Amino acid sequence: MAVGERSRAWWWWFLAACVAVRTAIPLAALAAEGSALPGLPEYDYGPFYGDANGYYATARELVSAAGRGAVPLAIVLLLGVTGVILLARRLGARSWAVVVLAGCVVSAATVVLVLKMYPAGTPAIGWSLVWAIPLAPLRVLKPGLDPGIAFGAGLGLSLLAIGITVVATGFAGFWASGRRTIGALAAAAFTLWPFVPGLVVGPRGWENGTWYVDAGIHLYSEPLSTALVVGAVALLLKPHTSDLALAVAGLSLGFATVTKLTNGLIVLGLLVVVAWSKGLRPAALLTGASLVFAPVVVAFWAKGYASTYDGALSASNNVWSLGHVRRSWGDSLLFTPALLLLVVPLAAVGAVVLPGRARALLLVPIGLTVVTYSCYQWTPIHPRFFYVVLPLVLVLDAAGIHALGSWLGRTVDAMRSRSVSKQGHRETTR
Repeated sequence: MAVGERSRAWWWWFLAACVAVRTAIPLAALAAEGSALPGLPEYDYGPFYGDANGYYATARELVSAAGRGAVPLAIVLLLGVTGVILLARRLGARSWAVVVLAGCVVSAATVVLVLKMYPAGTPAIGWSLVWAIPLAPLRVLKPGLDPGIAFGAGLGLSLLAIGITVVATGFAGFWASGRRTIGALAAAAFTLWPFVPGLVVGPRGWENGTWYVDAGIHLYSEPLSTALVVGAVALLLKPHTSDLALAVAGLSLGFATVTKLTNGLIVLGLLVVVAWSKGLRPAALLTGASLVFAPVVVAFWAKGYASTYDGALSASNNVWSLGHVRRSWGDSLLFTPALLLLVVPLAAVGAVVLPGRARALLLVPIGLTVVTYSCYQWTPIHPRFFYVVLPLVLVLDAAGIHALGSWLGRTVDAMRSRSVSKQGHRETTR
């Protein structure tokens, strides 16, 4: 085996091991249901907690809407799939245009479902839509659709999203720095993150479902949202990003907005960075692909955000205000001064040592998310709002650790060299 092949082999084996460990952690907590494992909180089976009830209800309603709109849905899918096949034969299956057209088919089919569904209590539809895919055949097999079966399907999807995030974090670190070691450090940091709240913050960091959402057990939208955003950023960090990668990144960012509306701010920020660092054509392609799912956001608005909150999040109610910044950080359940001291200084070092384009692609999503949710009333008790950019912060941490390690190594080598030189000088003078 050649040297390059061996280096790639360890890389893939390492990422696979990280995925296995990261997904095994919530499964271990689930297996130990009713008792706490070392370093982890105790989990009590629900099956659904908090917002997961709304996501599940929306997923069920989407399955029902598919039955009510079977004819128009079938027409859209038949015409769309036919168009994708014909275009793939003409341009090749890996053409960016084929990928974008496939995204348009999914978007159009989703709009049909949205028009046929009733409001079910969730502000965004992305996670429920993905969850509805395995629920549809399960509901055919068992019309009652036992919540336990639905929980298993949702947990599988959550763990899949977490596994994708592990790999995307590793590649984000690799492509941002050009070093697989930094990617490995970033992937390892995200893999072991579930142990950090208990070690640094204590039981407070587990309160209000904070740990369970991060681990994927509570079936919230965060794992999917994070996978979509981090995966897209990783593709944009790739040297010599192809048109296909840009198209996939754009579709990922567009669906991330369907999953969590505030991700739209991240999309806008990344578009500016791509236009600055790569040029107008790549930015235009990324913009076009990200807008593919915009009709879904528009169609679902009245049945999602507006129906769920009914104006409760308007500016007049002071839900979004600069006055919340102090509480967002001073009273956070998870991001306490101790945890920030562990994470932020290393990330600052990483931001300094990384190239300018990589630095911008990492810092812009982080900055926009931090600014947005620092001004949100409920951020102190819902630190999960920052999870979407946590892997990007860990990439910066990995770059910082590598830089400090390299500096320390050079310093030790220089000290040894001076010591040897002085010893040689003494022997010569004798």
